[in-house]
Amino acid sequence: MREKIIPRTSIALLGAPNSGKTTLFNELTGRHAQTGNWPGVTVDIKYASLKGNPDFDIYDLPGVYSLHHSSSPEEKTAQKYLNSGKISGVLCMVSADQPRVGLSLALHVQQHGIPVAIALIRSKYLEKHKGHLDISKLTELTGIPVIVIPRPSLMNPGKIMNESGLLEKARHEISGNITDCTIDMNKVNMILEETYIPPETDQLTLKLDSLLLKQAPSMALFIVLLLFVMFLAFGPPGALLTGVTEKWIFKAGESIAARLTNLGSSQWLVSLIKDGIIAGVGGVLVFVPQFFVLFLLMGMLEASGYMARAAFILDPLMKKIGLSGRAVIPFILGFGCTVPALVATRALPKRDRFIVMAVVPFASCGARLPVYAAFAAVFFPGGKWFLIPALYFGGILVAVLVSSIYSKAVGKDYYPFIMELPSYRLPAVGELLGYAGRQALTFIKKAGTVIFLASIVIWFLMSYGPSGQALEASDSFLAYAGGFIAPLLKPLGFGSWRAATALLTGIVAKEAVIGTLSILGGGSGISAALAGIFTSRSALSFLVFVLLYIPCIAALSTLWGELEKKIQILYIVTGQLIISYSISALVFMISGIFAG
Repeated sequence: MREKIIPRTSIALLGAPNSGKTTLFNELTGRHAQTGNWPGVTVDIKYASLKGNPDFDIYDLPGVYSLHHSSSPEEKTAQKYLNSGKISGVLCMVSADQPRVGLSLALHVQQHGIPVAIALIRSKYLEKHKGHLDISKLTELTGIPVIVIPRPSLMNPGKIMNESGLLEKARHEISGNITDCTIDMNKVNMILEETYIPPETDQLTLKLDSLLLKQAPSMALFIVLLLFVMFLAFGPPGALLTGVTEKWIFKAGESIAARLTNLGSSQWLVSLIKDGIIAGVGGVLVFVPQFFVLFLLMGMLEASGYMARAAFILDPLMKKIGLSGRAVIPFILGFGCTVPALVATRALPKRDRFIVMAVVPFASCGARLPVYAAFAAVFFPGGKWFLIPALYFGGILVAVLVSSIYSKAVGKDYYPFIMELPSYRLPAVGELLGYAGRQALTFIKKAGTVIFLASIVIWFLMSYGPSGQALEASDSFLAYAGGFIAPLLKPLGFGSWRAATALLTGIVAKEAVIGTLSILGGGSGISAALAGIFTSRSALSFLVFVLLYIPCIAALSTLWGELEKKIQILYIVTGQLIISYSISALVFMISGIFAG
């Protein structure tokens, strides 16, 4: 052991995945970090100042089940920061109904001389289900102070830290080093035998798991739930909200343009604001209500404990294509955003990591939803709630097929999938609204930055050409750029420069596809713009291409950073373009047979 000179006192939160660690971090710091019921959500280190006491930093370490060895990136990262000298004390999360993992982590930290305290959660659940944990005896046997946290949001951050004693200990005690040694599990078992009576498993969890953890019923329920979520978000309820929003934005654009004209503003400025900014950003913002409904429902499934079981039941399917069960996690995250899904592959074995990074973009991210919703509303109004899930499942099918090919090429291997299944619970309304609101706000911020800038650039390129101001859009720089690619897209049914241009801007951000098409439609609304560029056949082919072609710049930059061999990004992008082109051409050809 050696004394560390630490300019700022830093307390680390340590615990297993789904231990409430990130939720407590949010309450202690006032920040909002992503939480979930599976390992891999908290991969990077998050830190912020303690709320009300900026002299102390709180670190949210990756969720780990042990510090015995360095078999996973989470364990390596946690060990690295505990050894770095930046951490002067540890607050270890222990779940009262499943204390073994948390207690072993706390004892491991204590064994190496680092000040540690236990944050005990779910104590009320333990009492309700006739279990018991003798806190006084636990403190006596371990020498570790225990703070009972009935609910993080109901406790004062300063009170939690003061009761832990870490703020004082961190100033005076010596920080030790975490090393790769095995904790004495006999000691852990002995302590639990003297202090702990396990709870009776609640009957609701037993009854539901007896059904939900069976392969056939669970898969059927998973599909039904996904269809139901899509129906509510993109069927009549969500479409009604979107329709109202679109009308409001269109009227606002007309009103603003009329007011600017009356004030004597230049025609180019009126066009920039109405046909560029409002048409581009507004064409994306109309889908915020549907996004809110979608994230509200997905948050409900996650917080209830179902999503952890969804990952569990999909595990056998992943094994059949030669991937680790842990590969389920990046795929599920990919339905939200490709970037965190790529980062989550750090938790995978090296063999699986490249394969999963190559196919995760086929999991349709949330940014593609405005594209699906807009096209479905115009060309497939009766079946849009079914079309969108079909695109999702189509992406999954392609990912499975490509993964299977890669796995056969490199040979199969097996890695166990370890996951603690939380008890079912009724999500708090405030938490769900907060989660959905934050996701919608993130989407709005993106529309206000990336899409805003893209809309200005697109308007300029559409309004001007080699000869100066373009009187017709076909004479603009944008038409020339799209014109180079358009001939290649004719076999797919959408060989126009407008469609080609939308695909190019989609590489900046997938939401920009709709903004671009809205601008190119002359600001008449996204529905009229799409109807003037596509047919039902070409629209379906275009949607398939958008589903499968290369991800956005943010995802590509993340992929570049995560790949060990940078040349591999060329293989991945080339493969995605070949696959998207081939399947889109096939869809256009087959749809022609049925149309004929």
